[in-house]
Amino acid sequence: MITSLKAMFQEQARTERYQMVKSLVECKLPKDAPVSPHVIKMMGYIDNLGKLDCPISQELATDIILAVTAVELRSVHHEL
Repeated sequence: MITSLKAMFQEQARTERYQMVKSLVECKLPKDAPVSPHVIKMMGYIDNLGKLDCPISQELATDIILAVTAVELRSVHHEL
């Protein structure tokens, strides 16, 4: 019984991690939206991954946020 419960919860945790990574990767800055709430949202996804036993280092988290935000800001800049 313990083994089946453990397997069930591991599968659930895996699904949650997948959804969290997907949300982080697909996180887009809405047009004309402030950057700060967007970054806070991404930081929330990163923190949640740590809680799901899938921590991301501070350095990698910073790189992800800067990379995604820079691409989106460049796109906005070109539209101006």
